[in-house]
Amino acid sequence: MPEMPPSKQLPHLVFGGEVKQLDSVEFKDLNALDIVGIYPNYASAYAAWKARAQQTVDNALMRYFIVHLHRLLDPGSGTASSDSRDHRLMLSWRRIARSPGVQKGIGIAAAEYLRFVWHTTRFQVEPPDIYERVVPDLPVILAMWHGQHFLMPFIKLKQHRAKVLISRHRDGEMNAVAAERLGIGTIRGSGAHNGEFHKKGGLSAFTEMLQALRDGYAVALTADVPKVARVAGLGIVKLAQMSGRPIYPVAMATQRRYQLNSWDRSAVNLPFGRGATVVSDPIRVPAEADDAVLEKVRRDVEASLNAATERAYALVDRRQGRARG
Repeated sequence: MPEMPPSKQLPHLVFGGEVKQLDSVEFKDLNALDIVGIYPNYASAYAAWKARAQQTVDNALMRYFIVHLHRLLDPGSGTASSDSRDHRLMLSWRRIARSPGVQKGIGIAAAEYLRFVWHTTRFQVEPPDIYERVVPDLPVILAMWHGQHFLMPFIKLKQHRAKVLISRHRDGEMNAVAAERLGIGTIRGSGAHNGEFHKKGGLSAFTEMLQALRDGYAVALTADVPKVARVAGLGIVKLAQMSGRPIYPVAMATQRRYQLNSWDRSAVNLPFGRGATVVSDPIRVPAEADDAVLEKVRRDVEASLNAATERAYALVDRRQGRARG
């Protein structure tokens, strides 16, 4: 099978473990999964899968799998090769989504990959004294854009406690595993569009976020509503209003990245380059704010996040951009 061009990365995950029965993909012990690695194309993933499968040929219950990570990140990225279609161990997207073992395996692999990116990237923080500035405001609400948030767990210092809002959608299971492995608590539910907290578990998630802030946890969530990139919703504004905690818009970017052709323009961070974390000034919402004030704050959050994002990418790409702070 020919190699994919170097400029076109199609990440694949190879992992395995002992299954309970020969005809199932239910694993005996999820904590004992063997994460072989993440590979840039199917050919290299298949070679790694074959080598590991041959090493465990004496154990009939030991099964290894290849997962098209690029399909999970960008379902419209293209069809599989004929080799991958024909391979009977290749899992379809729906089958992957139904398997807790696969979801956990992907979540663990994603967390360890992001940890590797973090430790191999030279990060610049702006403003440089943000950790001192934020102390009087703790706990705070951290706002971020969809698709630009993968490295956010690493801005938390050891002494900080934090939770993140993650969708109840099946894709969210993998994100929750990754977040918890990186030391971030999770709150399951969806952000609210125009204050409609009763949808998709929004009401219970909103209540849980309020309680987390009262308990001293910083709460992180994406400010844009699903499928509407870079347009802030009112949910995060209402959270700030009812909790009395300020919103800190945050953006992170890396010089080396792969941008997906997805609705949120997700940027998959790559190792060995420059990185930037940019934090905008805090945004506060008066408890007595009326609809007009809430809408103004919503626009302020949107503008601040856009400015922080533009500045972060300007820093890593060494372009001109207005400094924050």
